[in-house]
Amino acid sequence: MLSNASGTSSALGRRVLVMAAVGAAALLAPCVVADLAGSVRGAGTYRISGKIVCGIFGFGIPDVKLYGLPGDPKTDGDGRYSVLVPEGWSGAVYPLRDLLHFDPFGRNYVNVSADITDNYKTTLPIPAISGYVRTAAGDPIECVSMVGLPNTPMTNYHGFYLAYVKSGSDRTVTPQKPSYVFTPPSRVHAGVSDDLKNQNYTGTSVGGILVSPTSGLTTTENGGAAQFTVVLTSAPRANVVIGLSSNDPTEGAVSPPQLTFTPANWNVPQTVTVTGLDDELRDGHVAYTILTAPAVSGDALFDGRNPSDVSVTNRDDDSPGITVNPTSGLVTSEGGGTAQFTVVLDGRPTADVTVPLSSSDPTEGVADTAAVTFTPANWSTPQAVTITGLDDLESDGDVPYAILTGPAASADAGYNGLNAADVSLTNKDDDAPPLLLVSEPKKLDFGEVEIGQSAELDAFTVTNAGGGRLTGGASIAGDFATVSGAAFNLLPGESQTLRLRFVPTAAGKRKATLSFLSNGGTGKRSIQGIGNPHTVVVDNCDNEADRRFETLSGAWQAEGTQTKFWATDYCISPTGPGTAVAAWHFRVAYDAVYEVSVWWPKAVKTWGADVPFRTYHAKGDTVVAARQNSKGGKWVPLGKYEFGPGADWRVEIANNAFGTYVVADAIRVQWVAPLPTLKEPDGPLSIFVMPSRGRAPLDIIVDALGAPAEATCLWDFADGSKKIKAKGTMALHTYYSPGEYTITLSVGDATAKAIVQVE
Repeated sequence: MLSNASGTSSALGRRVLVMAAVGAAALLAPCVVADLAGSVRGAGTYRISGKIVCGIFGFGIPDVKLYGLPGDPKTDGDGRYSVLVPEGWSGAVYPLRDLLHFDPFGRNYVNVSADITDNYKTTLPIPAISGYVRTAAGDPIECVSMVGLPNTPMTNYHGFYLAYVKSGSDRTVTPQKPSYVFTPPSRVHAGVSDDLKNQNYTGTSVGGILVSPTSGLTTTENGGAAQFTVVLTSAPRANVVIGLSSNDPTEGAVSPPQLTFTPANWNVPQTVTVTGLDDELRDGHVAYTILTAPAVSGDALFDGRNPSDVSVTNRDDDSPGITVNPTSGLVTSEGGGTAQFTVVLDGRPTADVTVPLSSSDPTEGVADTAAVTFTPANWSTPQAVTITGLDDLESDGDVPYAILTGPAASADAGYNGLNAADVSLTNKDDDAPPLLLVSEPKKLDFGEVEIGQSAELDAFTVTNAGGGRLTGGASIAGDFATVSGAAFNLLPGESQTLRLRFVPTAAGKRKATLSFLSNGGTGKRSIQGIGNPHTVVVDNCDNEADRRFETLSGAWQAEGTQTKFWATDYCISPTGPGTAVAAWHFRVAYDAVYEVSVWWPKAVKTWGADVPFRTYHAKGDTVVAARQNSKGGKWVPLGKYEFGPGADWRVEIANNAFGTYVVADAIRVQWVAPLPTLKEPDGPLSIFVMPSRGRAPLDIIVDALGAPAEATCLWDFADGSKKIKAKGTMALHTYYSPGEYTITLSVGDATAKAIVQVE
């Protein structure tokens, strides 16, 4: 259930659930449309912002990730988000938060050229199909159209896609992107009724030309060189020729001037060398570009394909400067995968230069050295720095971090305090998501337990069968409760035991559902037990504190000649004027209504008829006559009465009956029901109505605020319909005619009224 920052009452929670059902049709319309409204302005950055609210009551939803926007921002406490994107930015964005679904489920953006405000609202849970599209190396492929899903969503820069579909519908999903083929080529989803996650695809580029790297290269005016490679992504049917040139031949030269790939060597990377030239000018560091010409080939798939150009900086060897290369695009992994960059000075210093290094997030990755130092002798030799990814045992996705270069320390005033560029990295998450595993059985039976007593069992083992940390809990209601292990916080492979308690409150089979909710999945188990009535049996041989038999007057004799007596024997007394009296004394454990029954052996026809049994109970005493000259060998009911703990109750038998003998054998006192109670309101009684005004036919929901959850409510809707008497605080009603109606609610002796206007 959703709640705002100040919380909601239980009654409000119930209203949210019911209103969600009433408003389902209005909330389920999917829409994935790029909203490009706003004023156009010059080149730069633009803001994408909005608010995510509860679809029922409109309050903001915090901590919703906008998956696909730069940095994957989350909504604040008011449900608002805001992020800047560069002009021309394109991508797909999906709002994500555990257990919530949103309308729309995502948006595609194409060539952003204005500020955009896009809002979302929560909607009812309906089936979602989601997954990732990646290369065989695990790199995301964005802007893949997922044909066959509603509104054809695109993958975002994580390679992620998501779409809601109508429950029970059939979907054939086909990923499409120019110059790519996918495995599998499509997926068929029949009768979708639950979320389908990890519906992943692997993409392979065809007819592509890969240039690596395309930026961050550095040459120097003293002839320092840099290299990049070119390779095809698939085999051509004819030779592919790519021309190479420098856009500024005074800064750098490229060799060779062209590359030729054949059907035999297409997958062998060819190396291109760029050499810096000295222009004898104090012009500082100059950027230039190695231009890759459109490919020439007899294969139409490659002919005219224009590979990426390569950005290079030619460093002036006369000016102080610190070059870090590359400064972005590096990747480490939680499995200990490493990446490298180099640091070099741009000119000879007059003294040693030390550049400090540190990690912005030491839990994700660290450098192999805290600083690099250059001398006047080795200033032009690049020093390599290795960064190693670290495992945080959390399934937190790919995390960006940086190696920070601090201000240089040197006696050379030109270098002292000079701050080189930081290095941006991504630490790839190698943790599988957590996975909830609950041990068998699917149905747990406590067996028979006396009402008011309790039984406990180590019921289930909860295990994290996946990766990352599993967090969540288990809950159950009714006559069952968790004792320990209900909340779990487990690392991969860890387990804990969940212990349950059964305290029956009524006779018969008691059932409940044990629910598991976690970040690694959900689960349910059926729990049951039998409540046995509290029962006291008193025999003529008993002589204990809580149950005993005594003869109060007259002559009583133990006998055992007849069959089907209780325990070892029974007592008889000749019939007479009531001068022989015996009593069974007993105590009970709870305030309740009990049934009293009597037992005598197999009957003798001359035994007493209309034998009086007097039961002393909470409301006085009651005499019931029984015919002991018939029946016998079974329990014969004397009636249902109220008894409570602490008192010495009794049932008496007297000999004033027709016949030869009266028989005293055994009695049974058995719990039947709790004492009847009248549930009154917990507080001031009032009526919540939604909506309180609208056009006919008008469907409304009413809730008895201040009444106990199990109260019996009497509703009069004042439109001539029959009054409704129901257990529970909520009810539904439809008004078919315009008018003003006064609703009356009665709970016990309390009443409340509310007005509904129907147009």
